Amino acid sequence: MKLLHTADWHIGRSLYGMNRERESEALLDEIYDCARSERVDLALVVGDLFDSPTPSNDSQRLVFDFFCRLSKNGIRAAIVAGNHDGQVFVPSKNLFGLGSVTVFDRIRPQGNYQFRFQSSEGEAVQLIALPYPTERMVIELSAADKDLKGEYAERVSSFLHYLDQLADPEAINLFAGHLMVGGARLSNTERENTTLELYQIPPSNLPGNTLYNALGHVHRHQKIVQAPARTYYSGSILRVDFSECGIEKGFYLAEINRRGDVEARFIPLRGAKPLFTLDATADEYRESLSPYLARGGYVKLRITTPGAPPQLGPQIRQEFPFVLACEFTRPETARRQGVTLEELADTGLVSVLARYREFSPDAPPEVLKALGELYQEATDAP
Repeated sequence: MKLLHTADWHIGRSLYGMNRERESEALLDEIYDCARSERVDLALVVGDLFDSPTPSNDSQRLVFDFFCRLSKNGIRAAIVAGNHDGQVFVPSKNLFGLGSVTVFDRIRPQGNYQFRFQSSEGEAVQLIALPYPTERMVIELSAADKDLKGEYAERVSSFLHYLDQLADPEAINLFAGHLMVGGARLSNTERENTTLELYQIPPSNLPGNTLYNALGHVHRHQKIVQAPARTYYSGSILRVDFSECGIEKGFYLAEINRRGDVEARFIPLRGAKPLFTLDATADEYRESLSPYLARGGYVKLRITTPGAPPQLGPQIRQEFPFVLACEFTRPETARRQGVTLEELADTGLVSVLARYREFSPDAPPEVLKALGELYQEATDAP
């Protein structure tokens, strides 16, 4: 059977006020074209379809249109909810179902975590799915006689063991989960309060009775080599912000058979806009930016100058529309620059925690977790 594994679309994400819906639409077109040309048996999206728990109508249109196109071409699809996916999944679950999409929207004590189908070769396939396990959901499971004890990572690991026992020895078993696995390489664009050590699941506790474990949540694509089965993060499909300069974006295409053979290929997305961070002086910025005119990406420009004219930033952005942000530092302070208010608004909790670390570099995980909870309470973020 053929599996297309993607995750972390973050549709609706902006970058310094730049609307990225056109870029997102081009990326979804690439994924759709691959699913159709490769005649995949399942297109699997492992969480964070949307960047906001209340996505705009345009963002929802992009996502619904994608799955409608899959359905018209007879391609099965499955969605596993992530930590960014909010209440939109409640009314949308039935809408997705009309397009032959199976949705795993949240963990429930009496929930169904399995989806069975036959591949184009007549093979029995079973998908076992774990939506993003919030602490509240894990507590609900604990209260439902699931025998989940200990801290968060221990409880989720126990539930993963339960899910692993659902594997069918007569089928090709797949697992999909939106969660943080210990040892995964981060891109520093993930929400930091969801990647703390307290939330990291040991890779050895992932399902082992499966042939392929498809993960979402971490934005850098990678193989988790310590897992008991073939396990991959597909990463995000767009470069979320400038900390992801140079990180390749794409998805996995896997061929799996009953003998246990797994061939997984990473497919780069050509439409993922490159991001660049440049350093220049006020006198040389034109010379520095000229090579980027034809690169089709976005630039954050850091200018070192004794004193910046008030209109220099808007002037640069008007002259070079692909420059999304201009930061100015004096030569004597360039070595240590705090985040700007613009960055703080754009990157949210990550920037808040970064500022706090400047104040308290040795802050323990418990304090960072408490800050994350306060941030969630204040912003109603997922």
